[in-house]
Amino acid sequence: MVDYCEVLGVQRHASPENIKKAYRKLALKWHPDKNPENKEEAERKFKQVAEEYEVLSDAKKRDIYDKYGKKRLKWWRWRWRWKSF
Repeated sequence: MVDYCEVLGVQRHASPENIKKAYRKLALKWHPDKNPENKEEAERKFKQVAEEYEVLSDAKKRDIYDKYGKKRLKWWRWRWRWKSF
């Protein structure tokens, strides 16, 4: 399993400012428009970085991720979607 903090290049208890800075750097690096020669890989990595930032920048999602991991977080996302109906 890939650790979100490791991929973004931040420490486990990084501040929101450091997480945002790392996200912006990687988002610019992997943006599909900046990588026209390798668009498919760039799109995949860009989406991965966006997902990681979404989790690490939201206190509730980050708490679930820190306690239970990525699999449990996906379960919670599914549950939140159905709860809104």
